[in-house]
Amino acid sequence: MIAIFGSTDPGKTGPLGNFCRVLRKPVACAPCLKTECPEDRRCMGLIPVEEVYEEAKIIWDAQS
Repeated sequence: MIAIFGSTDPGKTGPLGNFCRVLRKPVACAPCLKTECPEDRRCMGLIPVEEVYEEAKIIWDAQS
């Protein structure tokens, strides 16, 4: 499982298990815990698709 965190705190609500990866980029406004972003969603926008892909590949290879 890949968990992508933006406005929430993975330390409090993150996934558990051997094959879990957490992706999060530090930004000054996070964790804000808001459901709607008053800024520009930078916490999510800083996580590139390529990084998600690489994490998925790590999990896939570990299970093979």
